[in-house]
Amino acid sequence: MRFKEGTIFLPDTKNGQARTVLINEKAQGILLDFWQKRNERGMASPYVFPTRRGPRKAHMTDIRKPFERACVDGDVPNFRIHDLRHSFCALPVSNGGTLYEAQQLLGHKDSATTLRYAHLSQDALKMATEKVAAQIDKVEGI
Repeated sequence: MRFKEGTIFLPDTKNGQARTVLINEKAQGILLDFWQKRNERGMASPYVFPTRRGPRKAHMTDIRKPFERACVDGDVPNFRIHDLRHSFCALPVSNGGTLYEAQQLLGHKDSATTLRYAHLSQDALKMATEKVAAQIDKVEGI
């Protein structure tokens, strides 16, 4: 993973293809701050998440175990790292984003995959049904 302003370059993804991922300013700030603090403490590395293994494996490639430890330490039961992808997809779709935007953000080649991720919140579904009612009211008022 290489970090450049506004993007993260992933040279090898699950589908075997390189991909550049857009990141928002908040995530960018957190990553940059984390990297700078590591360097200030004398742990200089070009990587945001370096390992102690040296040049053979200079950066992390799998964060499942640290994530699981953080969940245990934070007393967060029954939460998998993959659940974050579902949340990341559902949030924009539930707030007016399109499935196409979510598909592009997640890097899905098939929109059917995105549909399985886009769990709409009850609030978003309630808003949708209220929009239907508003449209019916308009027609009834004619």
